[in-house]
Amino acid sequence: MWVEPRIALRPSDGGRFYLWKMEDGRRKMSGRPEGFTMFALRAWLWLVPIGILVAAAVFAALAAMDKRWALMAVMIAMGVFGLGLLVFHVWLMHRLRQPSGGDR
Repeated sequence: MWVEPRIALRPSDGGRFYLWKMEDGRRKMSGRPEGFTMFALRAWLWLVPIGILVAAAVFAALAAMDKRWALMAVMIAMGVFGLGLLVFHVWLMHRLRQPSGGDR
């Protein structure tokens, strides 16, 4: 009985590895769990703006107790910046979670 020799499979896309699969013209993420890098990115995106907000609130309260109104105004501006950064990071994390990326 004759058996055909096995041929190693070759990627048809030039050897690129994608984390998503194309189905119905849309990208679908693979079922692999996310690694430490994605966890670190999400932790960074959450903790930095929240840290800015907390630090701004604490120093604004201290400035108000000492009646340093200019410093309090700067800390309020820093808090608004932290809040804007938090909103941007939430939007960014939402975009990272979507499998379709920028295909709208």
